[in-house]
Amino acid sequence: MWPECVAGRDFEGFDNEDSAVIDDIVSLGKNMGLEVNNEDVEELLEDHKDELSMEELEQLQKQLQKAIVKEMSSEEEERRGNIPTSLIHEICAKWGEVQSFVERYHPNKAVASRSINMFNDNAMCHFTNILKRRQKQITLDNFLVRQIASGSETELCGAKRQKKENESPSKQ
Repeated sequence: MWPECVAGRDFEGFDNEDSAVIDDIVSLGKNMGLEVNNEDVEELLEDHKDELSMEELEQLQKQLQKAIVKEMSSEEEERRGNIPTSLIHEICAKWGEVQSFVERYHPNKAVASRSINMFNDNAMCHFTNILKRRQKQITLDNFLVRQIASGSETELCGAKRQKKENESPSKQ
């Protein structure tokens, strides 16, 4: 009933119980097509025998919450369709104005700051993350246009350059 109570002593039944559980785990693993043996399971159990500290549990909880939020936000974005980048920039600018106004004129600075931070963390970070993801993507225009060494002129690549070369000098 309480194997930890008799740990380190040779009472009958306790070691057999542990090995039976290990055998069951190995059997289940093999039925699933995994290459598992008793030593692997014993090593895994030994690694997870110690209880996690509160800090480790909190860290695991935060990681789980971040993963869930990330998955939900990407699913939500796909479901709602693409929000135009210009609209996100516009809303972020308006939020910046509201934020400045509240910070400047609200009588309780602590409440204002806390509220602004909460809204930034819970709502605006979603939109700023969308902008960050979009900034990392190379646009087709940036891919097809390259800068000449002087930096003042732009040379077009591909079909646009050929079309420009074929035009008469008067059209250019």
